Amino acid sequence: MPGSLKVKDGAAPAGAQPPEDARVEANLHAVLDALDARRDRQGAERRKDPRFAYRRTDLRLRVTHPGGGTAERGVMGRDISARGAAVLHEGFLHVNTRCHVVLRRRLGGQHVVFGRVRACRHVLGAFHLISIHFDEPIAPRIFIAPDVWGAASKAAEVDPAALAGNVVMLDDQEIDRSLI
Repeated sequence: MPGSLKVKDGAAPAGAQPPEDARVEANLHAVLDALDARRDRQGAERRKDPRFAYRRTDLRLRVTHPGGGTAERGVMGRDISARGAAVLHEGFLHVNTRCHVVLRRRLGGQHVVFGRVRACRHVLGAFHLISIHFDEPIAPRIFIAPDVWGAASKAAEVDPAALAGNVVMLDDQEIDRSLI
């Protein structure tokens, strides 16, 4: 629900007030935490590709508006998959708006990925959660930390004993066929 997320100001050391940027960043992290908790309660996703946490505050998003103008803004990453990403953007964007996002590689450097706005949802104040569908798939491993990748891989492991199905083998060698 729009405006239903509650966040607190970032924690400051005793007797000190954090800089405004630190408070804003802490609030954005709290918004993303609330969105993640809500997603966890809602259960299974319809996604084809696994998504991985990609909480970066140094991303750039350039959009080409339907009317022809362009704009570039800093955005905060939420998550990333082979075919898309979700970012917090300070403003509304129309679905199907052409864009490109500058992703930061975990070992340094950047990568420009082109795509379209798939969804735009108001989350808090001026902030909207923007879902971007990439024109071409990417390799998420170059953008996320190995521990994030490893944890997601373990969660996606399948117990071989739980698998069921049929196997068809076509082989012109009789000895190979006899082994199966």
